Amino acid sequence: MLLLSLKPGFGYAQARNNQPDTNNVTEIRIDPRAAKGEEYAASEVFSSVRYIPLESTSKSAFGKVDQLEITDEYFIILDAAVSVVNSQSKSGIFLFSKDGKFHSKLEGFRTIYFAVNREKKEISVLNFDDGKWMHFNYEGKLLRSELPYINFADFTFLKDNTTAFYRGYSFVQDKFEPTLNTPALKYSNVLFAKNRQNFATHYLPYDTLAFNYNDAGGLAKYFRTSGDYTYLTKPYDYSVYHLKGTALAVNYQFIFPAEQSLPRDFLYNKVYLNKRRIYAEEHKPLINLIGDFYKAGNHLSFKSYSYESMDVFIYNLKSGELVSFSGTTADKLTHSLPLGLSIHGCDGVASFFSSVRAVDILSTGLKTDGLTPELAAFVKKNDKRSNPLLVELIVKP
Repeated sequence: MLLLSLKPGFGYAQARNNQPDTNNVTEIRIDPRAAKGEEYAASEVFSSVRYIPLESTSKSAFGKVDQLEITDEYFIILDAAVSVVNSQSKSGIFLFSKDGKFHSKLEGFRTIYFAVNREKKEISVLNFDDGKWMHFNYEGKLLRSELPYINFADFTFLKDNTTAFYRGYSFVQDKFEPTLNTPALKYSNVLFAKNRQNFATHYLPYDTLAFNYNDAGGLAKYFRTSGDYTYLTKPYDYSVYHLKGTALAVNYQFIFPAEQSLPRDFLYNKVYLNKRRIYAEEHKPLINLIGDFYKAGNHLSFKSYSYESMDVFIYNLKSGELVSFSGTTADKLTHSLPLGLSIHGCDGVASFFSSVRAVDILSTGLKTDGLTPELAAFVKKNDKRSNPLLVELIVKP
């Protein structure tokens, strides 16, 4: 079976030195289709599965987990459409302590992603209603609101007062931004900034004659955090990038069978200009994106996207075993409860986290024998309108 990797090409000619470090890359050679055909019981995959009810009040009520960030103190959850105001959906970000107690709510915006500044203990969102960058503390208080100094598709906070931006190909045709005073800055996909005037480094340049807005596609969230590590994945690219300081490195390179892979030169060949989306749609089995990438110990979790399917996998770095999360079935370890549909986050140490709706738990007729006190209390309350539960998953070594 022929396996292909899709590596980023050199884009803007004057910025070749701003390619990521590739000196320590782990190749991951997998066949997702084969993994999807295998079924595992939960106890074969996980050593521990813990259901965490989240306190439900009129203030803390939400419907789904669109993004989860985990700090030392809190689970921080985004529901991108928690309510409807004047016929328009509004978002909410909810903080719960590690035992599921409600702490605070952030509101007054509409967004699909957020970022946590762990050093400042702040949460920032881009408000789609007015285009402003809003910064809150963990108590839910709005500290400041400002217009962003560049366009971006995603952002994340790193140590030492550093902000990283993923520009995204969507901004190729945007008006020149005054703060990006060189083409090398403007036409790079990743920028590291200390402040409005100081862009420390830039990476992943692209050729504007080979890629434009019509080719763009992607995710709600490109940066993902696993403990102290921050990773980036992007469209039409099988590399997983690691952000450290103001540097970018390729940590992992996915290699898929040829019949599931995009052409090697798909990112930078001008032949595909204005045709990339159409090409991916017409070649449905081809994987066009790796997303929701997390690392816990020796295990990776990620989604593979094609126009044929979207699948969640867990990969063992030591054994090379690939397991389909959606193909993992409930058993005694999970009290026959569902595991959830997606993995939303990771503590960077041992645990991945998914979520399950309250109604999907309570509709199983679950008895309280053998349950944790928190889960038993949830079952006794028997309120199907309760918040979703988080599910902590620890994979076997």
